[in-house]
Amino acid sequence: MSLPLGHATAGLTVAVIFANREEFSLKKYSYYVWAVILSGLPDIDFFLYLIVPDSHLAFIYRHTVTHSIPFFIVITPMLIWVLPWKPRWRCAMIAFSILTLHSVMDCLYRDTPVTFLWPFSNAMVNYELLPDIKIMGDMNVLIQPYTLFHTIVEGVIGLIIFILVVKLKWRALSHDQTAFS
Repeated sequence: MSLPLGHATAGLTVAVIFANREEFSLKKYSYYVWAVILSGLPDIDFFLYLIVPDSHLAFIYRHTVTHSIPFFIVITPMLIWVLPWKPRWRCAMIAFSILTLHSVMDCLYRDTPVTFLWPFSNAMVNYELLPDIKIMGDMNVLIQPYTLFHTIVEGVIGLIIFILVVKLKWRALSHDQTAFS
């Protein structure tokens, strides 16, 4: 399971990649605030732990509906009326990219498979590339030293990638008037 800082930096990175000359400015901070909000949207299923008394049952349904591509296809047209990116097709592309990246990041971890094609398939995908944080309904895990270290490492890696993308984007926009527009 990727943590919020990792998702936020990934969402910011996608927003920068797709930003045009006008949007690539700190004055347009709302573009980036929306990218961060959108990057955490699939994790609304985390509230299952607050609603369902059986934490194991909540864990089973986590990463199903809100992490599936059909859900993203349904929610994206609703989001384009709220999100600031223009034109609408570009807004849909950015939103869908950020949402999908969230699920891809989550399936990199060992113990948090993602059901990409729910409700058409219950096949859960995970690549077991990274160790996972065992939450299973125990919120105290979130304040453990390993979890805090994991959050910092994930955030630093995401921040490095984000800075590199910003630098490349800055260079492209300053050297070529038509790049990324």
